[in-house]
Order: sequence, then structure tokens, then C-alpha cells
Amino acid sequence: MVNVHGGGLLIGNKEFNRPFCASLCEAGYLVFSIEYRLIPDCLFYDQLTDLHLALDFIRDHLTEYGGDISHIYACGDSGGACLLTYGIAMQRSTALAQAAGVTPSDLPVRALGLVSGMFYTNRLDQIGLFLPRYLYGRHYKKSAFAPYVSPEHPDIVTSLPPSLLITSDNDNLQSYTLNFEKALRRHQMPHKLINYPKDPRLTHAFSAFYPELPESREVIHHLIHFFEHTGEDCKGGYVS
Repeated sequence: MVNVHGGGLLIGNKEFNRPFCASLCEAGYLVFSIEYRLIPDCLFYDQLTDLHLALDFIRDHLTEYGGDISHIYACGDSGGACLLTYGIAMQRSTALAQAAGVTPSDLPVRALGLVSGMFYTNRLDQIGLFLPRYLYGRHYKKSAFAPYVSPEHPDIVTSLPPSLLITSDNDNLQSYTLNFEKALRRHQMPHKLINYPKDPRLTHAFSAFYPELPESREVIHHLIHFFEHTGEDCKGGYVS
């Protein structure tokens, strides 16, 4: 299991997700929690490079830890989910990788867990009004990557392995997950959506922020079940 921490690509570190990763370890997974550079000290493309360098390291050292390269999974929350979505998609999309100037790792990831994903970065909201120029550079609209700023680009959506999306009615980025799920559904990509009902405890990325909640432990269960079955219950597309 590869875990990518959240923080809007601006803050956070892998230590914050230690309790979440520990729960996965208790369930029997070998977990690699990775670090990456943060905005504004770098660009999104640099973060993608860091992700793939980490995947290369895992590939090269997996057997030392008793890992099985035929059963590699990855999960991320918030900005980490965004980074993971683009990073794994470019393993199958040469055009996406070239536009970002990134050499993808060949570590095979069988399925994704995307928790409260910060999938959209250029909407007319608090994120999109300031973040794009820091992520992609001041003149990104004229760059080769410009068409890919939308995660709904077919090269991205159709290049993903089976994906489990998790959000809640009290997630301030719930619409991001719901909209991205619709894109997966349009392209009939294997995925499953779990949307927790209104509850003031179940805020954005609650499973990482509040790992002691029963619902957070339930999220771990959902991830494990999905990964163990590698999306077999959603081969035809959407399952609610």
C-alpha cells in the first residue's frame, strides 16, 4: 500500500497520516507513506516527479520488506488524492506524462483509494482563484499541460485503475468527488463511490484527521475490501 498525504499540495507531511497508515498495517498491509515537495517551493510537475521517484524506490526495495509487486495499491486524501490521480494516470497516458515533463514509474498499481479528493484546481472558488499559478506556473494556460488542468480530460479518466471514491455531506470538497465520479461514470471506468450522510464529525478527509472515529475505521474496511477484490464489484462502472 502506498499512501500519499493531503494538505492541498501546500502543507502537510507523511507523519500526519501515521495513525491512518498504522490502521492499514494492523490489517496486514505493508505500507509505504511517501513525502513530496510542497507548493510554492516547487510546481505540481515536481511533486509528480517526487511521487514517481518514490514509486521507483518502492519497486526497487519491495522484496526487502517482503512485499508482493503483483498486489500494489495506493490511497491518498485531499491534495494527495489529486497528486495520485494524475500520477497514476500518466503511467498509462504517454501524452499526459510528456505534457508534465515527467518520467512515470513502472510500478504497477492495481487500484486506488481517493478520499475527499482535491481533484479540481482551477474552478472559480477559493482554491481555483489563487492556486493554479503556483501549481502550474504563471503562463500555464499557454503550456502543453493546459488541457490537463481539468481532471476530467479523457486521457486522465480513462487511464485510471479501479478507484474507490470516498466523501461525505460535510466534506467541503464533496462536489469535487461527486463531479469526478460522474466523469468516471461517463467513460464507464470501474469505480465505486461511498458518500457518508450529513454528520458534523465527518468533515473533509475525516479518516485522516480523526482516525479514532468508527466511521474512519469503516473507511479502512472499505478500502481493504475494495483492494482485495480489485474493483470486481464495479467492473461495469458505477456502484453506489
